[in-house]
Amino acid sequence: MIHLTLNSGKGNRQPRRIFVPELTGLIRPFLDNGGGSFPRPYAAYRIETEVTETGVAFEYYKGEIPISVCVGTWSPEAAAEYWAEIEGAFFQITDVCPQIAWAKHPPKAPDSLPWLAALLLPAFFVEVESNSPDVSFLNVTEAAFFWVAHDLVHS
Repeated sequence: MIHLTLNSGKGNRQPRRIFVPELTGLIRPFLDNGGGSFPRPYAAYRIETEVTETGVAFEYYKGEIPISVCVGTWSPEAAAEYWAEIEGAFFQITDVCPQIAWAKHPPKAPDSLPWLAALLLPAFFVEVESNSPDVSFLNVTEAAFFWVAHDLVHS
């Protein structure tokens, strides 16, 4: 999977499994229920999820404040639609708050599937300490939620 952060323009190829299978049992209820709050020590965060046959969308919150949006797909037929959604959100937000994007070029759709694109919202930079373990937690859960959603659809 290509895991792209639109704000930075950086994408990483991540292996099929970057997490232990036991996480599936923890993540699945979030997907089945459309989201939920995380346990301690990340109880300040919650996620809203939407899974379809062609992809996923997640929105992360710290309390009631949205801090990031993720959209991903494994479907060649739906990839352009998913990309248009996250790219449109990127330009809408960066037109108002350009300082949250530091990529040298506008984002481009990944050239292979599957992919997951994350957009850090302005509140992320206020609500989440950049040197805290929360940043890694959020990054890793994005990929984990993506793969569990993928497996849910393909099982």
